[in-house]
Amino acid sequence: MSVFGEEIDGRRAAELGLAWAAVPEAEVEPRALELARRVAADPELARAAARSLRLELGPPAVPWPAALELEKAVQMWSLRRRAENQRP
Repeated sequence: MSVFGEEIDGRRAAELGLAWAAVPEAEVEPRALELARRVAADPELARAAARSLRLELGPPAVPWPAALELEKAVQMWSLRRRAENQRP
């Protein structure tokens, strides 16, 4: 898209997997706040995700295989954490 200067709308971005969803303009801010509240509910997880993203993107950015390994560790930790938090 950037090479050829093509533009797409939100609906098409969601269809291509570039966005989670497309919402009407009036719903953008409420949806963003909803997502932000979900992140704010677990600040430790938010910090871990941000830390791994910074490591992956750099500078310097790490190679794809290394980024996958970094991300895998954080994802596995987050899944264990979620399961532990859902136990009665």
